[in-house]
Amino acid sequence: MAGQLKSSLQSFIADKIKLSLAIFCLLLIGGGLFFYLTGKSKATAIAEELLSKDLPMEQAIREIEVSIWEVAEALLDYGMDPTLKSLNEYKNKLKDVDQFMTQYEALIESDDAKKLVEKFNTGWTRIVAVAESFIKARTRMENLQKKAWDIVHIADDIIDYKIQPAFVKGLPDLLRKEKSIREVEVSIWEANNAVNYFMARQVDRAKKEYEKQLEDVDVFWNKYQKLNISTVEKINAKGFWKEWEKAVKIMNEAIELSEQLKENRILLIREIHAIDDVVDFEIQELLKQRIRRKMETIGLLDPA
Repeated sequence: MAGQLKSSLQSFIADKIKLSLAIFCLLLIGGGLFFYLTGKSKATAIAEELLSKDLPMEQAIREIEVSIWEVAEALLDYGMDPTLKSLNEYKNKLKDVDQFMTQYEALIESDDAKKLVEKFNTGWTRIVAVAESFIKARTRMENLQKKAWDIVHIADDIIDYKIQPAFVKGLPDLLRKEKSIREVEVSIWEANNAVNYFMARQVDRAKKEYEKQLEDVDVFWNKYQKLNISTVEKINAKGFWKEWEKAVKIMNEAIELSEQLKENRILLIREIHAIDDVVDFEIQELLKQRIRRKMETIGLLDPA
């Protein structure tokens, strides 16, 4: 799912760049054509403003929009693989949005344009807050994943090096003890693997598999406990169960956090689409109207 979203974002960003470059070329060619055809005239100031103010405004908005989606792409990358590279990319693209919005704000004059900037900033602040929460949760989930693996490994070592070596050959229930403990050992690792898969994919079957493996551990552990076990085994059994309860607590937290991350990712994409609409259909539309009026005034476009 996250991989498909990333691929869609890359295509979306490419389309945005192509569209913005087309607008850029139109302004540049139109301004140059005007100077070529008319030379210096009373409308020269309007043409100069098109090139010195309106064109930089359009460029700034184009960069803002592309940077917004690059922020989204960096966040998806971090969600799939929380590396320092993707985190730094996210931070750099945040700076780009701020930098280009500052450039745009310095050029605008009308109250309508200023109100739209306020609307954008409000939405963008909300997105950044969700993004920061997403990053913290993903980092926390990574730490839980490592911690769970460590504790399951400790529990497994107790089985391998303490419980099983304490089995005494010839005693009653030996084969049943070995079978029960073997099933417990397999199930603790299958539970851990199911959690890891759920954190990566958030699919229901992984969560169900995790719950099944928890049940299997309980079933076979209870069978083992009911058998004829020695005092040494009982002591080590307590040590195993203590570690296993710790692992389950951590894995449960990882499952909950993973579900929260899935919701946050959906919310992020929805909010970014919403802020992109503000740029596309409000800020850019207002700028297009401003440019069109000026181009009509100097005769580069026929009145609508």
